[in-house]
Amino acid sequence: MGCQPNRVKIRLRLRAETPLGRTSRVDDLRSCECPFLSRIGRSNVALSQKKLQALEGQEFPGLYRHRRSLWREKAERAYNYAAQSMPEGQRVRIDDVAGVLNPALEIEPTLREFLQEGNLRQKYWVEYFCDYVLDQLWDQLRNRGTGEGRR
Repeated sequence: MGCQPNRVKIRLRLRAETPLGRTSRVDDLRSCECPFLSRIGRSNVALSQKKLQALEGQEFPGLYRHRRSLWREKAERAYNYAAQSMPEGQRVRIDDVAGVLNPALEIEPTLREFLQEGNLRQKYWVEYFCDYVLDQLWDQLRNRGTGEGRR
């Protein structure tokens, strides 16, 4: 299929309407030779430079380094749960793991205390930190061999 950038929005809209069990039309875009369109649907890390700079400004990387084993354990559990929940033959994507990890981080006392001490009341901090944790650990999580080939 040739690259047709003007049809991207239409195709992405059709993805949501695709019945279960049928190949998504986004699969056509993934095989496109266009460098931009071929990235659609890949499981790239969701941590943007904007989020990273905001986290660095509030010393979140130090929190991560200080309790690295805690965050690794939570991320591994989230990855395992997401992998077990995947339909056969589907790989775990970063957003699947983030959807499990984020609520676990919201109630984690270490993170809650850090947020209170820094007077960081906005809910996006937990989401940003979740993205940061997965950015740090994603390659390790994917390569551990969990999920029986559904990575």
